[in-house]
Amino acid sequence: MQEKRKNIEYLSQWEPIRIELMKYILYYIKDEDAALDILQSTTEISYKKYKGIIDSKIFKYQLLAIAKNKIFEYRRKKAREFSSAILENNFSKGTPGGEIDMIEQEGLVDIISVLNDFEQQFIALRYKESLSYKEISLVLGKSEGALRTYHHRLIRKLNKIINAGIKDHSSEC
Repeated sequence: MQEKRKNIEYLSQWEPIRIELMKYILYYIKDEDAALDILQSTTEISYKKYKGIIDSKIFKYQLLAIAKNKIFEYRRKKAREFSSAILENNFSKGTPGGEIDMIEQEGLVDIISVLNDFEQQFIALRYKESLSYKEISLVLGKSEGALRTYHHRLIRKLNKIINAGIKDHSSEC
């Protein structure tokens, strides 16, 4: 009987917020299936922590905080998948520059493979997911200013790697 009461109380608080919560998730995650998964996961976590009726604003912010964390997890997972795809040579035909031929792919894989996990995640979030510095700062937990500086330094590092590779190849000719 206690569980049934908890279900009714929870649903009475969750139902008015459900649509707003889904809109919040869809704002950050454009994939509707992924957004529904995040909504379900958010609801499950919230229900497990639910102790009884609380102020509706507090309940709403608790749900939004859980959803935000789930969105970050989803984006981190996508960034890791993208990094892995690059390393495995799984380029799609819809890349921003058009199709990349095999020589360029191999060169890109070599370049990205020397980067650490954080650098690969940053590249995936910035270029694959097209996230702003503000959005990346939320995902990676760094300030926008630090990310801008980091991005500038990463570009210089990549230029050095590319230039070193060109010099190596020119000496082979």
